Amino acid sequence: MHACDTGWTWAERAACLFCLTVIYRTSRVNDTRLQAKNTCGLRNISFGMPLRSILNQEFAALLIQAGMNTAIINREERELQGIMMGAETVLGKDRRYLNFNQGFRAGKLRPKRDS
Repeated sequence: MHACDTGWTWAERAACLFCLTVIYRTSRVNDTRLQAKNTCGLRNISFGMPLRSILNQEFAALLIQAGMNTAIINREERELQGIMMGAETVLGKDRRYLNFNQGFRAGKLRPKRDS
């Protein structure tokens, strides 16, 4: 079996390569000391995939670690907001945990309730 033989389609491989490219370029923008800001639309990478929310959450955490400043997200995805605020806190980008605590108090970090 070849090391690249994952059983993935070409579209899946291209999507994976695109995600890795975005993460790499995000980290490079922050390394250049240009003080550039970057934004990413998170849901674009998971279009047509099952369990989109899980992919979006993982992609968000990786981009935050790489230095993403802002993201375009669905504000109804509270789990994603929690992942993003948690990642910022763990990575030391939320000094004194102010954003995390404010998000919790505002109800942004609680799971969505079934209606």
